[in-house]
Amino acid sequence: DNCWHRAIVLNCSESVLKVICADYGIVETVSLERIKCIEPELLEHPFQVARFALADVEPESDEWTPAATNFLRTLLLDKNMLATVREIDGNVHTVQLIGHFEGEAINVSDKLVSEGLAKFTTGKATKDQDLRCCCCKGLQESVEEIKQQLAILMNKNNGTIK
Repeated sequence: DNCWHRAIVLNCSESVLKVICADYGIVETVSLERIKCIEPELLEHPFQVARFALADVEPESDEWTPAATNFLRTLLLDKNMLATVREIDGNVHTVQLIGHFEGEAINVSDKLVSEGLAKFTTGKATKDQDLRCCCCKGLQESVEEIKQQLAILMNKNNGTIK
């Protein structure tokens, strides 16, 4: 748009940079001639783009595999999700994502683990074990009932809640 924007460099080569506009989230590839050092006073306000992490899971190894990334892309791209912020640490928001898949409401973290593409963090595994041993069976049944109702509503509205 021929305007200056604050950006974060994601990747660089000899002639171009891949950047994310820090206030809009738009990713672009720009030539080096279109890059300018930012004035310090323009860094006084926080970036408007936030980083997100998926709650309760981590990669099976050191990094997310291409298979896990592609699976997430399939699950999330152009889909409506219910995101619940579980924690904010600096500019990283840890979220739980619930989506409508195959006719039911599914926790994205649980789906990644069930597909063998992630593992639960130790806190999640402990919480799940505690819930299974808990005397709050009625609460667990209520949660399952709400999930089913959400799935029915989303199915009636083509995957969207109006």
